[in-house]
Amino acid sequence: MKNKLDDSLIDKLATLLNVYRLMISRCYDPADSNYPRYGGKGVTVCEEWRNSRAAFINWALYEAEEKHEIGLQCDRIDNNGSYTPDNCRFVTRKVNCNNRSNNRRLTVNNVTKTVTEWSREINVGQGTLSGWLRKEGEQYAIDRIKQYLIKRPSQERKVIQFDLEGNQLRSFDTVTAAAKYIASTSGMVSRVASGMRSQTKGFKFKYA
Repeated sequence: MKNKLDDSLIDKLATLLNVYRLMISRCYDPADSNYPRYGGKGVTVCEEWRNSRAAFINWALYEAEEKHEIGLQCDRIDNNGSYTPDNCRFVTRKVNCNNRSNNRRLTVNNVTKTVTEWSREINVGQGTLSGWLRKEGEQYAIDRIKQYLIKRPSQERKVIQFDLEGNQLRSFDTVTAAAKYIASTSGMVSRVASGMRSQTKGFKFKYA
């Protein structure tokens, strides 16, 4: 009996051929609208893949650590690197979007997230947050994010307690619980955890 192609495999092959075509185009065709962000910035496709569609498809289906499935996108782990087996993976559209160079990253309270992720975290539209950056600058945006984080209900924030030497002591499910334990206030614990104060009652706190 002859081997038969599975319908799902045919779908994967068709999808991967299109992924390959677009990858080559944005890296080597100046007429491609995406060329300035890829080939124009020096992003290339490794020689093995550029010379063989089969090599790319075999990697995607059988060799990649995170193999291709319908609905996933080919993503470069290092956004400044090129398309190579060591620098590519298949991820959801959400992860891929977060890794794009035009999705700016901000560090707030020692936590680094993209603009998209921070907008979800503080429940503010991405356009609003991007507007803060564009019109007022990065520090203004960071300060506004801190303000929104403080305003979040205490019961939604977990905190970790440290001594003044930086040694971790214990964790609390809520800011309120931490404040009660050290006989302080929720506002004071929130300010310390947000980096607006250095300590309260002889302790430091960080959001978990």
